[in-house]
Amino acid sequence: MFIKSLTPHPLDHQRRDKAVEQGEKDEKVRLAFEDMLFLIGENDVEGATLAFEEAAAEGAAPEDLAEAETALADLRLQLDPEGEARRRRMEARQTKKDNMKQLGIVGHD
Repeated sequence: MFIKSLTPHPLDHQRRDKAVEQGEKDEKVRLAFEDMLFLIGENDVEGATLAFEEAAAEGAAPEDLAEAETALADLRLQLDPEGEARRRRMEARQTKKDNMKQLGIVGHD
């Protein structure tokens, strides 16, 4: 009976493994955001975008992603105002087009 009580329950291992996995994911997200901030400081849009995508892939919180996306947009606007304005227009058009498709409205582009 004494030895049985010293043996960890299998669920304890699973819980510990999940906690370790979550801790590793959180660390990867934190490092990706740190990389992104550094790269923004270096005016490296491509590198910062890759770091942003890594954070998203690792499961970063939506509010953190929204804040990071705003920082990226600000950098793009600073470095290429016309290009960023064009990107935003194209994104707005695509959103409008997608909304019209969802509503079943067929129109001209």
